[in-house]
Amino acid sequence: MNTDIEVIPCDDSYVNSKIEGCCVKQNNVSKHFRCAEEAFNFIEKEGFICEQCQEKVIFSSQWKPLCSRCHFWNRVKKDANNPEYLVFVIVKDNEEKCYQCSKLNPIVKHVSPKLLGFGGALWNIVLETGEKFSSNDVWHRGTVPEECKGLFLKATFISLVSIVL
Repeated sequence: MNTDIEVIPCDDSYVNSKIEGCCVKQNNVSKHFRCAEEAFNFIEKEGFICEQCQEKVIFSSQWKPLCSRCHFWNRVKKDANNPEYLVFVIVKDNEEKCYQCSKLNPIVKHVSPKLLGFGGALWNIVLETGEKFSSNDVWHRGTVPEECKGLFLKATFISLVSIVL
């Protein structure tokens, strides 16, 4: 994951007027400053090193001392060890794609499909243990980072049944 921090001149325009100063950008998040000195002071004051991945972070102080990426994947790993959830990966193009659903309530009824993962489409999968599982509330968690590969159950996708409203 590229977390390079850039301090660049701003060329944003708002209502046909140029904004002078500079912007600090990291992972498609940016913040405008009047001058470079103000930007570097912000980085020094607000920035921190993630204790887990050792990346410099400037826009994610909510979960200090972790960056939001490490916080998110720690939560997914915790859910994978929780008997209430099923966390699994499907390997596609040599990448592990992570998904999650409830083990206790895999088929959700009496809720608008708009509120369910993948619009309430019914997923039928086979886990590497041989167990077949179906759910209409599967949520995509993203591509598994290197440090988490091999931690989750692998699954094979059998079929998907879409619900038409």
